[in-house]
Amino acid sequence: MVKELNREKARYRLEVKIGKSPLLSDDDLWWELRGKALELREEWRLENRKAFANIWSGVVFGISLFALLYANQGYKIINNISDTGKAFLIILITDIFLGYHSESGWETLLEIIMEHYGLEVEKYTITIFICLVPVVMDACVKLWLFKFLPRLSPRVSNIFQEMKRH
Repeated sequence: MVKELNREKARYRLEVKIGKSPLLSDDDLWWELRGKALELREEWRLENRKAFANIWSGVVFGISLFALLYANQGYKIINNISDTGKAFLIILITDIFLGYHSESGWETLLEIIMEHYGLEVEKYTITIFICLVPVVMDACVKLWLFKFLPRLSPRVSNIFQEMKRH
């Protein structure tokens, strides 16, 4: 908010220098800036209310989704898919989230999430996140694919082994 007020003060000084605005006394300038500060405060409060509402809606959605999956035993949906379909879904999901082309997707997703919850994050923080998280996720997925998946579904594991040969 201070940056916006300083910008408003600089804008006023520029307008006075170019003759667009009349010269105001210090007291009048203070009242103008006070009005702008009150306006900015109301905008800030509205943004905070929206962010708080988004947080609560996200929590309610998460609890509802968990309850639906728990009550309907969502794992049965995955068990009804053929082994080839399971392999396809694994490849599709890992390529979308961990593929070489997913950097801009991660960046966009993080910016949308941060904006949704009213957070401002520097670009370098997002870049560091993108450099680390997908790599760790990729390592975990590969560990799961080659160590634990053969125990859960040997046929899906065989499909991946066949794909490695080609």
